[in-house]
Amino acid sequence: MDYAIPILVCHQNEDFRFHLREMLSKHGFFHVLDAGNAEEIFSFMNTEKKFFAIVHMDLADRSIVRALQESEKKHIFISQPDSEKTMILSTQVGVHQILSFPFSSQQLVEKIIKNQ
Repeated sequence: MDYAIPILVCHQNEDFRFHLREMLSKHGFFHVLDAGNAEEIFSFMNTEKKFFAIVHMDLADRSIVRALQESEKKHIFISQPDSEKTMILSTQVGVHQILSFPFSSQQLVEKIIKNQ
């Protein structure tokens, strides 16, 4: 299946972004882009009208979370299990879609499809 909506993978680690791009392409997501910092995320948000963001919580400061929510861009956050930062930030800014490591490619794809 070929999904038309662009996917933006937001993580500091380039190898991890590559791994997620490969994982998603095997499930039919062929328009996968990546961002390694907040500036790249905001740049993408300003140029793309519609996309689905997968954001690692270490990049998810309040401004990114609020910008995604206010723009009504579809998104999920990924995090380390039981991360104190994740728990605090998600509570403070109302993040509800969190997928904790380890997760399978199928779990990630199901979250994307469910939230499109």
